[in-house]
Amino acid sequence: MRRAGELLKTSAEFRRLARAAEEQRAIEVFPDVFPFLAKDATPLSVSGGTLHLRVENPAWRSEIKFREREILEKLNAELDGADIRRLKFAAR
Repeated sequence: MRRAGELLKTSAEFRRLARAAEEQRAIEVFPDVFPFLAKDATPLSVSGGTLHLRVENPAWRSEIKFREREILEKLNAELDGADIRRLKFAAR
């Protein structure tokens, strides 16, 4: 029989892994959630609550940065349990 502490640890570990998997799903759903950005912004990776994007056009980069809060709220609403808190732009 397992102790309560072991079950909680396992449960917490499971929630952490599930949240990380859901954060990674942000890469898949980004083009569907933001079809108007799909050709100009490419999601590359997610790490530590940060979605890394490649945006070639400086004007689009500025627009996305300006609308970052709105984009994050909409993206997180689409994901179950994910907490994407920041956008970061990758160098070309």
